[in-house]
Amino acid sequence: METQKDESLYEKLAGNRVPIKEASEATRAWRELHFEKLHESANLVKAFFIPMEDLKALVNLYSDCGVTGARAYIGVSNTQQQIGSSDLKLFIVPATLTEDFYNDNKNAESEEDKSSIYDFTMPCPDSCAKDNPLNSNI
Repeated sequence: METQKDESLYEKLAGNRVPIKEASEATRAWRELHFEKLHESANLVKAFFIPMEDLKALVNLYSDCGVTGARAYIGVSNTQQQIGSSDLKLFIVPATLTEDFYNDNKNAESEEDKSSIYDFTMPCPDSCAKDNPLNSNI
């Protein structure tokens, strides 16, 4: 039974698959474009790691709210000349195609606790996979 579920999930995701060549070209273009801005390849964010348990928790928490997906926003916490990879953020927000649920916790005791904006991502570098076509020029 688990196999049927897995096969149907793969079928559902099939239309969102990106060929490695296309993804490699796009990620290389990102690195080249932003290298000009950052001036140091060590500071260049190539990717963000998102723990699976955080994604599952987000799905479970918002599945009964009409949320149909999530939106990712790129931000920076440091606007000084030198920006390090730890300064770049990827904010995950429960969403539908046309609406963000960024202030959804109606039972919160404070404005800060109302936020449905999450940053449980880790930028690469420092949480990089081994060199591959998506994160290096191999």
